[in-house]
Amino acid sequence: MVTMSKLRSVDRIITAADYGGSARAYIRAQQEKIFRTRGVSVYIRDLDKPATGVPVQPRIWQGQWIADCECNGASFVDPNDPIFFCFSCLNRANDSKPRPVNFPVNYRDIEKTLLERPVDDRVGLTDLERVGMAKALIHFETATGELLPLTRSWNPSETLSDLNNQQKDALEKWRKDLNGI
Repeated sequence: MVTMSKLRSVDRIITAADYGGSARAYIRAQQEKIFRTRGVSVYIRDLDKPATGVPVQPRIWQGQWIADCECNGASFVDPNDPIFFCFSCLNRANDSKPRPVNFPVNYRDIEKTLLERPVDDRVGLTDLERVGMAKALIHFETATGELLPLTRSWNPSETLSDLNNQQKDALEKWRKDLNGI
């Protein structure tokens, strides 16, 4: 965990619950916000029932759980309430009903591994803003020699072993540099 100017880095992966108390409350809050700010009624069927339809695959982007829709929209999701509603297409292909989210069984291990990656998250007034604007402090070298920022991001195509391999050498070097070794 990186500490900068007495401000500790955000030590968790953000979920839809962080934006609304629960995934369903987040969806309801977005629905109300769209009506309040744009005057558009968003119809959501069966929000209080189990999600149905084709499951979506979640990913972690910049320290936040999200899932992508086939329409190219995305929305925040939560492993504790695995439902998805896309506010870009309103889940029309699923009759405006929330869809299930297939979180990996080892999602906690994935989160723990990503949280080892140091970030500069001093910008932002809230944890939610800070996570979204965080900058990677270390980079990893790809097989082609390209240096890429080691963000707190994960895609379903990556295994836990992949994540560990990406960060092992970079974390080792960073820790040595930090300790002046």
